[in-house]
Amino acid sequence: MNKKLIFEYYSRLLDKLIDEHDYFKYYFQDPTTQLFGRFHENGLRIRCGIFRGCLISNNCDYVVKFPLSETGEECCEREESIYDDALADGLDSFFVEPVYIGLYKKEITYYSSCEIDEYYSDCEYDEEYYTECLNTFKNDLEQYHTTIRIPLFAYPKAMPFSRGYEEASEDIKKYVSSSSSLLRNEGTSDEVACAFVADYGIEKFEELSLFLQREEVDDLHRNNVGVLNGKTVIIDYAGCI
Repeated sequence: MNKKLIFEYYSRLLDKLIDEHDYFKYYFQDPTTQLFGRFHENGLRIRCGIFRGCLISNNCDYVVKFPLSETGEECCEREESIYDDALADGLDSFFVEPVYIGLYKKEITYYSSCEIDEYYSDCEYDEEYYTECLNTFKNDLEQYHTTIRIPLFAYPKAMPFSRGYEEASEDIKKYVSSSSSLLRNEGTSDEVACAFVADYGIEKFEELSLFLQREEVDDLHRNNVGVLNGKTVIIDYAGCI
């Protein structure tokens, strides 16, 4: 991973986003909420979970996550620690590697997000609605010089997980049904656990399961796994901290 190139690439995308969209001049001053909705423009997508947002470019092999709160930054730092432990145990191939690539900074002149929040509280991304609302109260506000600061963490881009339980062999289904692995996420079917067994074998699956238990990694549903280099990997493993 070339951290410098990835940081510069996503910094240019953020510059363009903030320069061209008043909404993001507001939002990125204090990105503490799960706002989206779905933003998709010129090959750039933004998705948000509970604690982190994610920038996804069609033209880059890495995605970049940014915290939505102090907890979000702790999530990325926790994943760095877990990945280091997995590397030491020879289990790093199960995880996408998180790397802190830098602090994005941009000076802007705009209304204070704190003052806007007194009038505007919609957490769904809708730029037209935001502009309409802003026009009703912006005369009561002043513009200030401020600096946007966003910690950025890069991860290899994985393809979405799409395997179904029915695709697993009967032997794998039988083995998984008797397993107590954390990969058998409560409330879901066993397609994730079956995929790991099929891709890595029972011995490695059991090593991974013990590792996840030791690291207290949970919340391993199908949206937190993906496919990288043809194999199932865990793409979000901070757990519900």
